[in-house]
Amino acid sequence: MKKIMAFILVGLCLVSGALAAGSQVITGHIPKDVATSTKMDRLPADQILKLTVGLPIRNKSALDALSKSLHDPASPQYQHFLTSEETTARFGPTEHDYQTVIDFLKSNGLTVTYKTRTRMVVGVSGKVGEIEKIFNTHFYNYRRSNGNVFYAPDTEPSIDLDVPILHISGMDNSHIPQALSHLQKIK
Repeated sequence: MKKIMAFILVGLCLVSGALAAGSQVITGHIPKDVATSTKMDRLPADQILKLTVGLPIRNKSALDALSKSLHDPASPQYQHFLTSEETTARFGPTEHDYQTVIDFLKSNGLTVTYKTRTRMVVGVSGKVGEIEKIFNTHFYNYRRSNGNVFYAPDTEPSIDLDVPILHISGMDNSHIPQALSHLQKIK
C-alpha cells in the first residue's frame, strides 16, 4: 500500500510540475522538417524575434449560424452583413481578454509592436531568452539534409495564462519560399 501511495504521490508531483510549466499548450508549432533535420546549437538568448499572437473567436457556433443565415435567401437575415465593429463586439475576444494577453506579454519583457481593432492579433518582439521563458520552450537551429538551416522550438509552446491563445506566428523560419513562376497566367 505504501508503494502505491508513493507512486501516486510521484505521479501527482509530475503532473503538477507539468502544469506549472505552462497550463495551456499551444499546438502546431513544431515544423515537420524538425523530424528529418539535425538539431544544432541554440539560438542566442539576446537574438530578437518578432511574433504574432493570435486569439480565437468567441461564440463560434453563433458565428457559424449567422454565416449560414446570411447566405440563405429564405432567411430574414439574408445579406444583412455585420460591420467590422459589430463582428468584433459579438465574436472577437473581449477587451478584457485582449488586454490581459497584452499585459502578460509586456510584464514578461516583450514589447508590443502592434494591436488590431478586432482584438484577434497582437504583435510583439523580444529576446529569445525571454520568449523561451514565457512559452516554456527552447529555440534551436536545425540543418536539413540539403544544408539549409532554420530555427524552431524544440517543444510545443505552453503558457501559464487563463486566456486562450490560438497560435503564435514567428516561432520558426522553416518555410522555404518558392517562386510562383509555375502558376498559369490568367488571360
